[in-house]
Order: sequence, then C-alpha cells, then structure tokens
Amino acid sequence: MNSMVGKPTQTILIPHYEGKSVPRESTLPRVNFRDYDQCQETVLPKNIADLIPPGSPARIINDVFNDLNYAELYAQYSNEGTPAYHPIAILKGIFYCMYTGSYSSRQIENRFRYDVVVMYLSASQKPDHRTISRFLKRFSTVIEDIFKQVVRLCIRLGLVGMNNVAFDGTKIKANASVKKTYDMERCDKTIKKCLEEIRKLDEQDDAELGESNGETIPAELADPKARIEKIVSPPKIG
Repeated sequence: MNSMVGKPTQTILIPHYEGKSVPRESTLPRVNFRDYDQCQETVLPKNIADLIPPGSPARIINDVFNDLNYAELYAQYSNEGTPAYHPIAILKGIFYCMYTGSYSSRQIENRFRYDVVVMYLSASQKPDHRTISRFLKRFSTVIEDIFKQVVRLCIRLGLVGMNNVAFDGTKIKANASVKKTYDMERCDKTIKKCLEEIRKLDEQDDAELGESNGETIPAELADPKARIEKIVSPPKIG
C-alpha cells in the first residue's frame, strides 16, 4: 500500500531502454522541481571550448602549455606506423587531472572520457590507461621538465590553487615570496613526487585489476533491457 495516499504526486519521465522517456508517478508529495527528462533533446555548441568559462583555470593552463617548446619531446617520435595520440593533448589532460586531484592512469583515463574540461584540453582525444601509463614512463624526464615549467609560469601568473596547494597538499605561500628560488625548488620536488605517485598507484592497480580499467560491469548488465528487468524484478532470497 502506498504510504503517501492522500498526498499529491508528480509524474516524472524515466529513460527507457529503447531510448524513450516513459512517465512514472513519484511517491513524493508535489514540490516545485524543474522538469527532469534524461532523454530530452539538447543543442550543444559546435566547439567544446564554448563550454569552458573564460575564467576557468583550464584556459590559463592551456595558454601556458601552448607557449612551451616541445622540440625535445617531438624528437622522440617516429613518422612511421600508426599515428600516435598527440603528446600535447595527453600532457595537458594529465596535468589538469593532477591539478584537480587524480593520481592514477585509470582515474585519468576516466577524466579523458567524461570530463568536459579535459576533453577541451585534449581536443577530445581519449587515450586508455595503458597508453597514459606508457607515455608517462617513456617520456618521464621530459614530462617532469615540462610540468615544472608549467607550474612555475602558473604560479608567476597567480593561478589560484597552484600556489596554495601545489597538487599534493604541499603548502606554498600565496604571495610574492613564491617567486623565490626556495619555493620554486619545492614546486619542482612536488611535481616529481606527484609523477612518482601516479607510477606507484598504477603498479598497485595493475596488480589488482590486470588489464581492466576498473569500471567493467557484468556482461548480463551491459544489455539495458536485461538490466532493467533485473532491477525491477530482483531475485528472491531464501
């Protein structure tokens, strides 16, 4: 019996496995909600950059990366074989993930797939965790140097978060003293420490998950229709 008898209810639109929205009454009293329809059509901007606010730190990070020299990194690539992911796309994405607290290749892979800011920085290139891990190992020395340059420039520009937290929680004073050699050396050590943390977490994840990205679901739940049937008709216990 419905415990909400006598109280008004609302109709919400629930996404159906065939891609349609079907009405279902909620058991909550009527309140002033905005319409909720997961299958509603939307008009998105043609350029993903239009989704990034002008004041986003990602725009500063992007401009700083665009001003660097990548000759040493490019020299390590070949013109033969299958085209590689663009290194600047991966660098920008990894750096922003570190800046916002993601420290394993699997977490970073997830951000490349679903985080609109990382998609903007990487031009929607989507390397998997194996590619990210190999990239970090193969170009470790060059990457460390590039990231140090980025952090130093961002701090000089006064990017909030870069001087207060510096990735891993290491506190660096948010004033003019940040330009001192001592503080810059601390930034360099922090970058090295963060990259080492990614490598350590990757080793732990590889040992636990193997080739999986950590988001694999049971095969029987991959089919939307079968999944909904299991949800609405759970197996009996006992």
